[in-house]
Amino acid sequence: MIIIKNKFLRKKILFISFLDFKEKSIQVIKKTPEIYSKKNWNVDYVVLRDNSKLDNYYYENEINPKNVNVYRTYLPFVNLLNFFKNVIFIRRILQKFFYFFGIFKVINFIKKNNIHKKKYDVLYGYEVYGVIVIWIFKKLGFFKNSKIIHRFQGSFLYDYITKINLPKLISNFDHLFAISLKADSYIITDDGT
Repeated sequence: MIIIKNKFLRKKILFISFLDFKEKSIQVIKKTPEIYSKKNWNVDYVVLRDNSKLDNYYYENEINPKNVNVYRTYLPFVNLLNFFKNVIFIRRILQKFFYFFGIFKVINFIKKNNIHKKKYDVLYGYEVYGVIVIWIFKKLGFFKNSKIIHRFQGSFLYDYITKINLPKLISNFDHLFAISLKADSYIITDDGT
């Protein structure tokens, strides 16, 4: 195997995710970019971190894997989410709204850091919002020659679709939309759903 040391000749991959790295659970989130790095790829990882008490990152340390360029920004308005954490209906509406706001925050973050001007061989959208951000950038005309990978941990939509559960489908339209988008490669694992 020939290892290319020149960083300008190496292949480049951009991960976009709203799931940050963890020390113990969900190791695939960290291991996947690490493997690309070990295989001599230039790896950039853009993540929107949710530090609200609704998510399970607020007690986790921030991790920056070796040889992975991590660009981290944070979900806005977490104090408001924390305030409504026991009011499920309001919490879910706010969480969806803030995640959609997070999409635009990540897009702005990518533009501010000039990541959108780089040429990547592969764009890797991790889960619903990473996939949607990549779709938006492709629609805006960026990353024209990049191959696209959509990666989902699983999907609970099957029951909602087969049983025609309209309220659940409507409330999960973001997931339905993301899973319907075209890619060069799809990875959907079985997380129990």
